[in-house]
Amino acid sequence: MQKSIVALAVAGVLAASAVAQAETTLYGSARIGVEYVQGKGSGKDSSWDVANQASRLGVKGSEDLGGGLSAIYQYEFGVNIDGNGTGANNPWGQRLSFVGLQGGFGTVALGRQYRPAYTFVSQYTDIFNGNITNPYSLTSNDQRMGNAVAYVTPTFSGFTAAAAVLMDGAANREDVDAFEAGIGYSNGPLNLGFSYSYQPKNGAAVPSIANAGGAEFSHYGIGGSYVMGPFSVGASYEYTDFDDSDLGSIQGYGVVLGFDVMPNTTLRGTYGNFHIDSDALYDNQEMWGLGVEHRLSKRTMVYIEYVDSDQTYDAATAGAKPGSDYTTIGMRHDF
Repeated sequence: MQKSIVALAVAGVLAASAVAQAETTLYGSARIGVEYVQGKGSGKDSSWDVANQASRLGVKGSEDLGGGLSAIYQYEFGVNIDGNGTGANNPWGQRLSFVGLQGGFGTVALGRQYRPAYTFVSQYTDIFNGNITNPYSLTSNDQRMGNAVAYVTPTFSGFTAAAAVLMDGAANREDVDAFEAGIGYSNGPLNLGFSYSYQPKNGAAVPSIANAGGAEFSHYGIGGSYVMGPFSVGASYEYTDFDDSDLGSIQGYGVVLGFDVMPNTTLRGTYGNFHIDSDALYDNQEMWGLGVEHRLSKRTMVYIEYVDSDQTYDAATAGAKPGSDYTTIGMRHDF
């Protein structure tokens, strides 16, 4: 798994040290590009922008507590390196923040962490570098969950499982706000995963897929990836079923392909579909995309990506938005 719900890379790299002292690593990723967006339909304008593309800065560490037990922590923030801030000119945006314990029993962590639904399902179709969301991935905009208590098992013969409970503590909520669990299998070039999420009525777990003011729902996902020489493929399917019949259901699926045309150059393609079975929201969104990335070194790459997005609305939906075309030319440096 590339992204654990508690970012197990913290312990995987640092807890191996036999020195009984705190270990800390500073890391980050600077990503920026030139974006061109062309709206579809009458009266839809085009725009150019020099835009930050999910740049981040973080610190992570562990401390050997003895007896096979380690303390772990991580803080990761989004950084707007294009010069534009958020809110009152704030250049930062919270991504990860947690502290926990790891040992032979697995890992327990508290704070803002990767969701099992993203770790075990959605990440396998989240391959582009630019500011392009995957409409067929219901968790593409909610990769992380705050106010969470999470547990990740040790790995048994390639299998890893995780569970998380979200507790917001807001008024008029007597129970937990959401529960999410997932299980994955990793063996060399093969990765497979399944996830389940449940939000009770008036919960506040996953607003981007609920979009229904605290409605009760269940969410299911399955995904995976496979690498064979220069070829790679990933796929995901997600389904949300609302308890309220007026809200209906949401489902999305996607397939991504990769081909290493040269040792340092990869071509990527993606296709996906997102469908809402509800009169209150748009009915269908379909997208396809192509991209090429060239690695100048192990840490630095340049890329070009193009995505075509189309939306279909029913007659009951006001303000139809038929979609947009996105073109991005960018650069990324990881450290």
